[in-house]
Amino acid sequence: MTNGPIVPQEVAYRAFHDAMRLFVGRGRRWSCAAVSEASGIPQRTVESYLAGQATPPLEKYQSLCAVLGQAFFAATIEHTQYEVRSTEPGDITAPQLLSGLLAVGGTLAGFLEDGRLDHRERSELKTHLADLQAVISAYETNQIAS
Repeated sequence: MTNGPIVPQEVAYRAFHDAMRLFVGRGRRWSCAAVSEASGIPQRTVESYLAGQATPPLEKYQSLCAVLGQAFFAATIEHTQYEVRSTEPGDITAPQLLSGLLAVGGTLAGFLEDGRLDHRERSELKTHLADLQAVISAYETNQIAS
């Protein structure tokens, strides 16, 4: 067992500064002034982060992530074993999709216990399938956007 952090400080700093250069500056999506305005961090401080002269404390790093988005955050932690996934409201995950599929399958199995679908079961099944179709569409949209 070692007495140091799992991620060396220089690796974390390099990942942060590389991500800043990818997202902020001339010819990039964000200017230092725009990041400063959106995050509340003074422009000279943002410029020092971009130049690699300083690294933000946790609260400013989180403000930068909130402004620059998920891709920026992912770039700053790409050296770790973790994957960034969207958790936007309404996003459908694979387990949620599977749960929806299994629920409809269970409902259909219950309807077919007697070997047929009557008119009430057919109507209810249409409703379940429409709900499932919406879940599948949301999942597809989420996967395409990722």
